[in-house]
Amino acid sequence: MTPRTAWRPVLAALLAVAAAPALSAGPASAARTGPASAATTGHRLVDDRRVVQATQDGSALGASRLGVHRTRTTGVDATNAAVAYASCDGCRAVALSFQVVIAERGPLDVAADNLALAVTEGCTGCESLALAYQVVVTSPGRAHISDRGHRRLESVRHRLRSLAHSRKPLTQVRSEASALMGVVAKVMTEELRTRPTVHAKERWERKEPAQRR
Repeated sequence: MTPRTAWRPVLAALLAVAAAPALSAGPASAARTGPASAATTGHRLVDDRRVVQATQDGSALGASRLGVHRTRTTGVDATNAAVAYASCDGCRAVALSFQVVIAERGPLDVAADNLALAVTEGCTGCESLALAYQVVVTSPGRAHISDRGHRRLESVRHRLRSLAHSRKPLTQVRSEASALMGVVAKVMTEELRTRPTVHAKERWERKEPAQRR
């Protein structure tokens, strides 16, 4: 069996990969948009990640996150990562990372990267699951989520947290997590309110009646 100390350099390498925006894996939504005249200048980096390390025999560790971000910059780089690592007998590691990015005012450039890594090393009866889901929405004007939508997202956060810490079979965890991501996508479809950017112009001309001579 691989010595328990072997997990440290391996996990460090996994974290380095998770931080690299050039790699992407798992279900993802990415977009690159054309020019727009109403965007705010600047560039926004959005980074969500969940990393779980199980190193004690018989342990069951889980972590989850649902990050929702709004940006109004001309450029957006969104990275989402889930890493689950197990190196102990009869243990499990579950990492669930959900990311939603709402890019307002027609950004010039939007890049999205999604990564999931699940590793078991030198152990017996160990298991790991990493799920990373990402949704990127671009809007030409301002956008906000309705109160009902916020309540639905908060419910997803609670259920996702319980799911990550549960002892359910990994196939069931994956199925239920996919269903929860379906709820998130539905919120973005049904509960996202957009406000158009209005450009108003006025012209007028007035002529007085000509005086008779």
